[in-house]
Amino acid sequence: MIHDGISYPNLAGNELPVRLKAGPLEMLLFQSAIRKIKLGKTEIVRAVYAAVRDKNWATIPFKVVSSDLSEQVDSFNLKIKGNFGINETLGFAEIEISGNTSGKLEFQFNFVASSSFLKNRIGICVLLPVEECIGMKYQLFQQKENKVSGRFHELIVPHQPLLEISALEWETPDKNIGRLEFEGDIFEMEDQRNWIDASFKIYSTPLSIPYPAEIRAGEFILQKVKLSLPVIRKLQTQKEINEITLTGKKCRFPEIGVCLGKDNSFPRKELKEAFSELPFQHVRAELNLADPNADEQLRGIFSVARDLGCKLELALHCKNGKGFPSGLLEILIANKLELCRILVFNSDSFVSNGAEETGIISILRQTLRTIKIGGGSNANFAEFNRNRLSVGSVDFVSTAANPQVHAEDEMSIIENIEGLNYVIQSMMALYPDVPVLISPISYKPRFNAVAFDTESLPVSGSEKPVSSLQGDFGALWTLAAIKRIALSGAESLTLHELTGENGIIQPVNFSNDGILPKSPLYNALKCLSGFTKQHFLLESCSTSPEETDSLIFQNEVETVMLILSFAEQERTITLPEFFGKADIIKFSNDNSQKAVLENERIMHLKGRQLLMVRYR
Repeated sequence: MIHDGISYPNLAGNELPVRLKAGPLEMLLFQSAIRKIKLGKTEIVRAVYAAVRDKNWATIPFKVVSSDLSEQVDSFNLKIKGNFGINETLGFAEIEISGNTSGKLEFQFNFVASSSFLKNRIGICVLLPVEECIGMKYQLFQQKENKVSGRFHELIVPHQPLLEISALEWETPDKNIGRLEFEGDIFEMEDQRNWIDASFKIYSTPLSIPYPAEIRAGEFILQKVKLSLPVIRKLQTQKEINEITLTGKKCRFPEIGVCLGKDNSFPRKELKEAFSELPFQHVRAELNLADPNADEQLRGIFSVARDLGCKLELALHCKNGKGFPSGLLEILIANKLELCRILVFNSDSFVSNGAEETGIISILRQTLRTIKIGGGSNANFAEFNRNRLSVGSVDFVSTAANPQVHAEDEMSIIENIEGLNYVIQSMMALYPDVPVLISPISYKPRFNAVAFDTESLPVSGSEKPVSSLQGDFGALWTLAAIKRIALSGAESLTLHELTGENGIIQPVNFSNDGILPKSPLYNALKCLSGFTKQHFLLESCSTSPEETDSLIFQNEVETVMLILSFAEQERTITLPEFFGKADIIKFSNDNSQKAVLENERIMHLKGRQLLMVRYR
């Protein structure tokens, strides 16, 4: 079967992938990337793809020009031609992917630069799934015939755990052996959980080589990766089933807050009323200590929090050599009853372990003894993991998080929800006696913390509106992320942001009569309001988390289940068994009218939606 001239969907699109087979292996094809390579029910490799990263670590889009897929029952050959670029073409690429009947895969990447530019990385990347790898044995084959044995780390490693990778063999949970071989450059591995990606990434060129580096017009790159299965002891198959089950674990909901908008204002009565419908117990506000009007801004921030009737989470940003402005401490002392905590970061490094930050933290802890003072990272966990605070120097630790540092496709965004669990576990292990916070969690990066061109860094917030955050997918992802953070044991989490172009509430959308448009994200968060304090959250697992997830709340009277339906296609799911009669009582949109309960445990779904089912 020949597929000629296919224009595969963009990775951020909702179209279905192409399913391919290579002997015992099954996988998905997204544009020019191979995803979810499975042996039976076990995921062996999460992804193989080619990437071009510019001087600021931005991923340059790849546009497919032509493709030719020759497919048999259990083998295939695929040739793709395309170009990398945004406003102009930086280079052309030919990608050849093949899989044979014995389960061997080859991924070859040919790139030629069409213009000269600065790059941080160009080449093949391989992602290994964390859940299937942590604790598993591996053998690393390096250049000069060195061989190293070990196990994949359970806690997040701050720096590259594996270097100079010529080949890598590792054991799977089924006791099978996978093998990867690399050609064309020096490859190494990083722990992508530092950015909440639930994967270990093997890439080239090594970070020890200075970057950014110029690639000249006409320069050619050729790389190849081979995947094989030297040992297949057991092949576990599974039925195609979509089921939600309980683990038996339960927890109370953590404190939830939200960041104020850029101007820290809350200008209308309708906005205040809308805020009261959401499950927020605090607001977070940013204060730049180098601002000459910092004292005036701080008074205004307290006024906003007071008007909303909630506590203030204050993030202070300092610069080296500037110190703590006189007058601010008096304002904090006078309003300390309205504070829930203070975070301190360096405005240049985004972390809290420098002399300036630790000095301010020490002053605040000594002066505001009843207020929790802490820090960590205002960027990603990577920055905190590489710049740790002294144990005992803070009352809590915190990191910001978002799922789109490395990829923007919906499958990756959903996969990265699990990465939140590993971040929180690692923070708890590093700081066992203090609370862990996620503050803030955003749908997209708020700024580029590793840009070479520092002028490209926005002061705060995202420069472009995130329309998908206001849509169904962003709302569903936010609920699933909140669930994972809660069950992982975080004491508090803060969402980003309340008002503004990317806000949960957008003042520009008000009608003249003061009616607030109810966005999917607003409605999703409003659903939580009745359960965060009065119910336990039960841990639930999905056999197809890319399609369906759930939040299940329970008290002595009722069980309430929020069903998060990510997939567009029609399907049937099996629900846990609960006492009482099941009723669908809330719909997120018109598609959810098509949801049907066949009985207390079987539900038919069609479309992306949020459903609420109550058992009494």
